[in-house]
Amino acid sequence: KTGDEILVPAAVYGGMVGLVKHVLDRSGIGHRTVDTTDTDAVVAAIGERTRLVWLETISNPTTAMADIAAIADAAHERGAVVAVDNTFASPYLAQPLALGADLVIHSATKYIGGHSDLIAGAVLGSAERIAAIRDIVINAGGNASPFDAFLCIRGLKTLALRMERHSSN
Repeated sequence: KTGDEILVPAAVYGGMVGLVKHVLDRSGIGHRTVDTTDTDAVVAAIGERTRLVWLETISNPTTAMADIAAIADAAHERGAVVAVDNTFASPYLAQPLALGADLVIHSATKYIGGHSDLIAGAVLGSAERIAAIRDIVINAGGNASPFDAFLCIRGLKTLALRMERHSSN
C-alpha cells in the first residue's frame, strides 16, 4: 500500500524495473535496489517500510544469484514477504518455496511454454496468498486464455528434456 517499500535486485529483469518505476512508485509504493548477491547488504536494506523482497533465482540478464534461504529468514524476521522470479531456473532446476520464499513467479512464456507461442505466467504460494492474488488478477484481467493454458501444459511435457539440454550446454 502507499508508503510501503519493495527491495529489488540491482540486477533484475527490465520488466520489473518498469513496474517499480512507472507503476509502483507513481502509486506511492517506493522501491530500493540492492545487490542481492551480498546477503549482508540485503539484510541491512530491509527497513521498517519494507513489505516485499523481490529476488530472482538466476537474474535476467546477468545470471547473478542470491542466497534465497538466508534472505528469506532475515526478511521474515522483519515481517517482509519474499517473492522469487524463478523464470530462468524453472521449477525443474529450483524450488524457491522449499528455500523459504513466500511466492514464486514464473514467466510461462519462456521455459515452461518452451515454444515462443504464448503469453502466460504463474504464481505459486500458500492458499491464502494465492487467494489474495487471484482477487487482483480477476479484477485486473490478467488471466490466461484456455488455449494459452493448453500450450503451457504442452510445454511442460518437454521441460525436463529442455532444461537438461540447457544445463549441459
